[in-house]
Amino acid sequence: MKFGHHLKASITPAWRFHFIDYDSLKTFLKANRPPNWSTNHEECFINMLGEELKKVSAFEALKYKELERHIASVEKELLLNSLEERSLEVEDSERKSSILAELDLIAQEISHLYSFNSLNYTGFLKILKKHDKTTGMTLKPAFMVHLATQPFYKETFDVVIVKLSELYDCLKPQGPAAKPSSGTVFVRKTTKYWVHEDNVMEVKCRVIKNLPILVFGRSEGSDASPYISSVYFDNSNLDLYHERIEKVEQALAIRFRWYGKSSNEVFIERKIHHEDWTGDFSVKERFSLKEKHVNEFCRGTYTLDKKVEKWKEVKPLDECEATLRLSTEIQHQILSRGLEPVLRTFYNRTAFQHPNTAEVRISLDVQLAMIREADRCGGNWRRKEVGVNWPFPQLDEADIHRFPYAILEVKLQTAAGATPPAWITDLVNSHLVEPVPKFSKFIHGCATLLESRVRLLPFWLPQMERDIRKSPPHKQSAQSAERSSTLLEYTPWGSTCSSGGNDAVVRIGTLKGEVLDLEDQSLNHEDSSEDEATALLRKRRRKNLNFLRCLTKGGAFVRNKLRLNEPVVLDSAVASSSRQPKPIALPVRVEPKVFFANERTFLNWLHTSVLMSTIGLALLNLGPRGVSTHDGASIKNRSSIVAGLTIIPVSLLFLIYALYTYFWRDQLIRRRSPGPYNTVGGPIIITGIFIAALSINLVIWFLDHGTDPATW
Repeated sequence: MKFGHHLKASITPAWRFHFIDYDSLKTFLKANRPPNWSTNHEECFINMLGEELKKVSAFEALKYKELERHIASVEKELLLNSLEERSLEVEDSERKSSILAELDLIAQEISHLYSFNSLNYTGFLKILKKHDKTTGMTLKPAFMVHLATQPFYKETFDVVIVKLSELYDCLKPQGPAAKPSSGTVFVRKTTKYWVHEDNVMEVKCRVIKNLPILVFGRSEGSDASPYISSVYFDNSNLDLYHERIEKVEQALAIRFRWYGKSSNEVFIERKIHHEDWTGDFSVKERFSLKEKHVNEFCRGTYTLDKKVEKWKEVKPLDECEATLRLSTEIQHQILSRGLEPVLRTFYNRTAFQHPNTAEVRISLDVQLAMIREADRCGGNWRRKEVGVNWPFPQLDEADIHRFPYAILEVKLQTAAGATPPAWITDLVNSHLVEPVPKFSKFIHGCATLLESRVRLLPFWLPQMERDIRKSPPHKQSAQSAERSSTLLEYTPWGSTCSSGGNDAVVRIGTLKGEVLDLEDQSLNHEDSSEDEATALLRKRRRKNLNFLRCLTKGGAFVRNKLRLNEPVVLDSAVASSSRQPKPIALPVRVEPKVFFANERTFLNWLHTSVLMSTIGLALLNLGPRGVSTHDGASIKNRSSIVAGLTIIPVSLLFLIYALYTYFWRDQLIRRRSPGPYNTVGGPIIITGIFIAALSINLVIWFLDHGTDPATW
């Protein structure tokens, strides 16, 4: 969809005269394109842009002031003078419904104003780009300086969102959370989603209606969206990365994390992965350390022994010993495995949670950036020149990956058999989010910035090359509904996909439908729908296109269709790339029942082999005794001996084949290979040998007894 059409479809009808008049600006450019374009036309166009910018900025400032007054009016009605004085109980249900309707209206206005800012900013970028391309004159750099003086597009709405969350929370019943019975069995589940920049504010407004924003400390001026920085450690071979992406049992992740702008207090964290079938949950443990001691801790010259001795005076003994043990284990792992800083992640997090219950926890991370630390720290535990000034313009583009989407993480802790809240189900099934199971910032950052060191790529990487935005259900036309039905969606593992036509494509594991082409042909259409986040995505795509082309030949995916019997390895005959193609790690879940099924299959083969060998031994023992003839004489039964001598080797062959197949499948399961687990040649060969043995016995029997039934 071209941006002009996208703008018309997305504007708020009541505000349509306050949006950028994109069509008029575009028409002016087309009507006076070179060679008719002159300095007078240029001056006129600049004046038109200036008037549009004033119009948009003035309206945005006006609406924001209206939002503040609207919130203050509702706050006054609730008699909410401070964050601590929230004792009002609304007994009148009619009055409560009226206030709730006002809050819903405010949330809707915030979403509309956020969309207004985003669409107009994108409109200015698009028309400037079209101007420079059409006229041959360069206007964008100069006008961007003027645009920065009226930064309506930089409004984050954090203040009004926090205030709105508090007002919603006041309308909910207050009091301690209900305590579960001692016999309650809880099920913990964590899911992750990508959220497009256009949908971030709407997601926030949906969540705060049911879950308040969690502001730690609740002091005046508290930041609802704290900066979170983490430095991940690994060795030069990225062993921890490969263990995590392959989901090895007890795979480690070690990171140093700090909050806000200062890193005076650093949290040393260790995450241990456990598979679901083990019955254990993945564990995250951490302890704090002053920054001045971090380098010494990494070198092994500083320990927590003295600090823990002081803690024992004020903290429980078990807690002190657990902290000391954790610090010792992490330090040993850093030294023994040669771990060093390899990657930093930075993001702005908004947390949603009831203060007195952990049943539902949601976090939304925006402004996510992954920064290379490997070979850039100069012996320090982190790069000193990197602060919190997103988008980090001072860094080399090769050292940073600005993730184009927000990350929504939903953590549920519900009783066994209970269903999640309806509003959670509606949110995750809506057009606002894109499910990405098992997404990891650490894995994605390493795969993007350290691709020369990795052997496996995450399965979601091709998913980055398509627009994850979807039309709302009430706006989908028949054409858009048909198109959305072909988008990539998750299907059960084990389904197969094929590629057709002359274009080389690959379809990854559970992805089906629309073909992913990393060449991104939309780059050639300068008027396609694109907002600022998409513009950043385009920039990132151009920077990382060479990396992604290591998966491709001529900018498209390989022609071989996906086979689930082998890793998804892209065509090795990539003549246009100097780097070797790499396999994509498919998320294959392995449970104990898979191993038990392999053992049951082996036992069935063993049962057949034992049965055949028993029959063969019986026939072999029967042969020398002979059989009695009609005159009382006894002759040896040659056919029984031959039958025994042929059946016993066949049974041994069955046993050897069963044992070989058992160990072969066991290795496939442990490597999490997607299969196939069946063999075609083995059963055919064994069946053929068995048929040959029976045929030989039949021939010998007829030679001994003749073909006359009277002699049998």
